[in-house]
Amino acid sequence: MKTNNRPSADVAMRITGLVLMLIGPALLPATAAETIRTATIGAEKVTLPAPPDACFLDQGMARDKQLLTASQGSIGTTNHLVAAFAACAELADWRNADALLRHHGQFQTMIKMKDRRLDMARETFTKGVCAHETGSQPVGSAPPILKQSAARLDALTSQLAINTQQFLGVIDVDAQACFTGLIQKISTGAGDAGAAKSELAITATTLARGKIVYIYLYAPASGIDGLKALLARAKRLVAAFLKANGG
Repeated sequence: MKTNNRPSADVAMRITGLVLMLIGPALLPATAAETIRTATIGAEKVTLPAPPDACFLDQGMARDKQLLTASQGSIGTTNHLVAAFAACAELADWRNADALLRHHGQFQTMIKMKDRRLDMARETFTKGVCAHETGSQPVGSAPPILKQSAARLDALTSQLAINTQQFLGVIDVDAQACFTGLIQKISTGAGDAGAAKSELAITATTLARGKIVYIYLYAPASGIDGLKALLARAKRLVAAFLKANGG
């Protein structure tokens, strides 16, 4: 399985997790939840729906702004951070105390492509993306992690050193998106020396209104069942995003 040398989309997954560890506590007032947002990619307006239990980070909140600025700075030469969100139930504690965001995500686009329009069938695009991810192997020729044993994923997780990652390859592909996975172990910077959390990340690469959009979802690592649940969540979010942008 591939490791380390990843395209910008998956490097961004790792960087985002690390950035979350660097944002210190701040006592802040509550803010109204925002669950849908309009953004512009190039000349196209797109509608961004957060997952049902998630709220968008707010530039008007000091800690949110700090994270958004740090995240964009870490990917600024390759990707553009369109918006970020997190579980609404976790945001209040994260904003007001030294807590971690456990369930969160982002919408991104590729900077060099944001002013170009890709006029192609979405299914052709998503299969092409997944074919690129698998290299010379046809999509489906190598067994995806979901078809391997639960012990295989558990072993990958336990073998990771702190602040390292393991690319899980193409998890699924359909007419809506190419889905790839990553597992990483991140220092929490809290408690005993060497304290860390293991985190799963899924990138869904899709095409909407002629624009390349990366949708990221992160959740605590919880074995193969957790990866399947995160994939199902990613598929629901992609479907909602595409429906909101003309199907």
